[in-house]
Amino acid sequence: MVTTMQVAEIKRHIVHTRERKLVMLVNLGSGKGRSGDSMAQLQSAPASVRERILSTHSIRQGLGLQETIRRAAQEAKENQAVLVLVGGDGTINAALPHILEQGVTFAVVPGGTFNLFAKEHKLPENFAEALDVALNGVVKAIPLYQVNDILFAVNASLGLYPRIIQARESHQKRFGRFRWVAFLSGVWTCLTQARPQRMKLTSEGLSRAINTPLLFSTVSRMQLELLNLQDAKAADDQGFVAIVLKARERLHLIRLLGRMALGMPESPEYYEHMVCRELEISSHRKSLRMVVDGEIRRVSTPVRMRALPRAALFVAPQDPEKNAN
Repeated sequence: MVTTMQVAEIKRHIVHTRERKLVMLVNLGSGKGRSGDSMAQLQSAPASVRERILSTHSIRQGLGLQETIRRAAQEAKENQAVLVLVGGDGTINAALPHILEQGVTFAVVPGGTFNLFAKEHKLPENFAEALDVALNGVVKAIPLYQVNDILFAVNASLGLYPRIIQARESHQKRFGRFRWVAFLSGVWTCLTQARPQRMKLTSEGLSRAINTPLLFSTVSRMQLELLNLQDAKAADDQGFVAIVLKARERLHLIRLLGRMALGMPESPEYYEHMVCRELEISSHRKSLRMVVDGEIRRVSTPVRMRALPRAALFVAPQDPEKNAN
């Protein structure tokens, strides 16, 4: 957890100077090749920007990924620089353990397919504009979340969703990383693999048994708005919202998936929700497949989710309303 004194100390060095330095970490495999294009944009950036970049590290999924991230985070710490992640939600998730271990401030330049974290924090999609936020934005402490020992920043789910992600990855390798591919892949998975799972949920000392095809925990206001749950997150800004799907008919699942894909709010008759800071999920299975910030993980049971308030320091866009006052 980041204390108020730590935030003040880092702000003195990073925010209130024009000498902020950056260590770039670019995921060449993110999105539709956008992060690969980012390397060219970095090279063509104005000299005033390039001179503030200490180094650029590139990563791809596979051997050496974690070691490269570790080195980049360590370099940022040693130079009191900001670690800039160029990639999507999976890139951020991979870097979070190193960010917390090294205690570095991080920024994000969106380069993934969905970029839910970037949208949640109102980051511009344009590369140059997002890089300007990294250079000139404000540092703030943000909460993170944990599934057993796995950190996440946006969402975690189990049940049908891991199957959807696994099928999506297979289909996108064949047809390309496009949103229509992701949607049609999700429909196919709902039609062929939707099966409810029995589990027990425990939060704040209260337990209940459920039988659901999907349990989904999120902190994304955008996702909550699509489920007409925007007020739920506001009730506890440091917690997360756990959503249990009640719909068991495959057509109901497809309807929910389609309306969310089209940005259309869904009726709450197909799901229920709870706002938690801690949640335990028990199952007769020894382990469960989960999707954590878009990445498939296998976790042992019981699964324990919890919020970590003020866990990391993040460079966010300037608030125009505050600047106007």
